[in-house]
Amino acid sequence: MGMTFDALKGLLDGERLNYFIHPKAPAAMFGLNGRSGPLRITVSLQMDGDFLQFASMDYAKCPPDSPHLPAVLAVLSELNLGLRWIKWCRDPRSGEILVNGDFWVMDNPPSSTQFRRMLQNIIPTMDEKRPRILAVIATGRDPGDAAAPPAGPPSVDTL
Repeated sequence: MGMTFDALKGLLDGERLNYFIHPKAPAAMFGLNGRSGPLRITVSLQMDGDFLQFASMDYAKCPPDSPHLPAVLAVLSELNLGLRWIKWCRDPRSGEILVNGDFWVMDNPPSSTQFRRMLQNIIPTMDEKRPRILAVIATGRDPGDAAAPPAGPPSVDTL
């Protein structure tokens, strides 16, 4: 086993995050106030502790019957091509847009420095790209990164 849930909780505690523990799974959820609105993230251990995943919750939604769906999928594809580690996807059944960061921890859990880097990658990037994605969902036109909020990390105020 690569990582225990106690080790994951220790990393979250080290970042001084207030989080909720899933009652039946090795997962924790926390929220932050971003510049583009609230951000909710789950961090879970999967595959008997060999796999660590960061995943968004309630990030955005593009319904299956949206006339702007092709433009939304094009933006998600562009983001996936241009960014490391983080990936955007859309559930075709519900239309929910998800942001994930996946990390294999098969023989060694991440250090506190690695874990902090993962948070520093996924949180600001989710926050920065959301206005662009929401604009494409609403209009079908990609404003590019000009739709992004001013630079800077989201607030660490917990929801």
